[in-house]
Amino acid sequence: MAPVNEVSNEGQPRFFIGNLPPASTAGAPVVTQPRIYFGERPSEYIVVGARQPEFDYPTGEGDQAGSTGTETNWTGTSGIKLGSPLTRLLYALRFRDLDLLISDQVTADSQLLFHRSLLDRLEHVAPFLHYDKDPYLVVDGAGRLVYIQDAYTMSDRFPNAQAFDPGTFDKTGLGSAPFDYLRNSVKVTMDAYDGTMHFYVSDPSDPIIRAYEGVFPSLFQPMSELPADLRAHLRVPEELFNVQTRVFGRYHVTDPAQFFRSDDLWTVPQGQTSEQTLPSEAYYVVMRLPGEAQAEFLLLQPMVPNQRPNMIAWVAARMDDPNYGATRVYRFPADTSVFGPAQIEARIDQDPLISQQITLWSQAGSSVIRGNLIVVPVGDSLIYLQPVYLQSTGSALPEFRRIVVASPREVAWSDTLSDALRLLLQAEAGGAPSPSPGPNPSPTPGPSATPGPEGPLPADVAGLIAYANDHFNRAQAALRAGDFATYGAEIAKVDAALKRLDELAPSLGIPSPGTAPSPSP
Repeated sequence: MAPVNEVSNEGQPRFFIGNLPPASTAGAPVVTQPRIYFGERPSEYIVVGARQPEFDYPTGEGDQAGSTGTETNWTGTSGIKLGSPLTRLLYALRFRDLDLLISDQVTADSQLLFHRSLLDRLEHVAPFLHYDKDPYLVVDGAGRLVYIQDAYTMSDRFPNAQAFDPGTFDKTGLGSAPFDYLRNSVKVTMDAYDGTMHFYVSDPSDPIIRAYEGVFPSLFQPMSELPADLRAHLRVPEELFNVQTRVFGRYHVTDPAQFFRSDDLWTVPQGQTSEQTLPSEAYYVVMRLPGEAQAEFLLLQPMVPNQRPNMIAWVAARMDDPNYGATRVYRFPADTSVFGPAQIEARIDQDPLISQQITLWSQAGSSVIRGNLIVVPVGDSLIYLQPVYLQSTGSALPEFRRIVVASPREVAWSDTLSDALRLLLQAEAGGAPSPSPGPNPSPTPGPSATPGPEGPLPADVAGLIAYANDHFNRAQAALRAGDFATYGAEIAKVDAALKRLDELAPSLGIPSPGTAPSPSP
């Protein structure tokens, strides 16, 4: 388990939970049962409780018997008992493996586990549901590993509804046939140790799932029975959100004439601008929505007009209670032009310093991977973020190298987010130039420029220090309020004062104060 906003000094993830057996850092969940007998990968049958214990994890230190690892025994009860010779014979025929019948490793206490992959189990238990392509693993309150799988009810027979073709997605769990009805009506959990599964009805208003409940009354449970420690991990599935945003691109209009003219169609950003970038997709983030008091877990999708690259809106699906499943749409004024992801990608491609460095990296036995371009609203502005990774051609182990931060006017990058933001804000405020200025950089004030309406800089050291402290505090207040424009202007004044102190330092015999401090991430 690793945080998404931190890396080690080598550009690798900084793990909250790592190693074998798993060790947790302070404040991270403690995994009490890390063994995975049931997971996502295709798997064959296994026999547990055999005469020979199961291999647990390697230690690298051999004992007298030559063992280099620890051993364990499965303690679950959900397997098929192999104590009966007839049972062993039937399953030997089932799997066409004579060892199940004649091996002395199989004892009266042995159990047989098969259908151990999550998708395989789902298709045998409830083949009438459709399943999201991206199940995810969480740690419950007892420290056990639990898979959460989103399940859908679908139909192509809803009256007077427009059909949706899932073939527009590269990968999907929704099949290939068009449908006109889709609901995320079930949340499935599976214990990774013993394979125990539960089907919780998350949308009891869905008539299709109500019909299935009548047919299979013992299969489904109400959402109220889902443990609270798992409820906190529920999220709006990305595939459902992708369908919703694409359909919303046509049905967001409220004027009938405009609807039938189809002159205000929206869509999601498509395609890639370079071979290093990943395809555009919705993304999960933790951020504070405009007008809200605190940050929350969200699924965001920028929207662009049909056949145009500029951004027209962005849509957010909320995850946290009591707003789970609610969506918000933020529209940009029709008389403004806001850069879309493809336009920002193009500006990054055109930046001479970034382009030069990426070209050098690509020629040195490495490949460059530019991560998802994330559009983050901050106050009344937009900030575009894109991580840059470097991967050796001989090893598929990417390392974080840079973070690109862009605004509609400037592009900057650095080793850390705080440094990249500082460079971007200085360029926005017309202060020290960014190492990667955009096509229309703001003019840099000359030596005689005054820092603001307050007048020229103080002439004495004490006045300069007081001036710098005052404007630094104002900059921090603006940063906390999300006012990047004011922050950049105030930091430019601090930078001007520190430069003046730097000029005075040699004549006064004091150390150089350096440059303005960088903002906190």
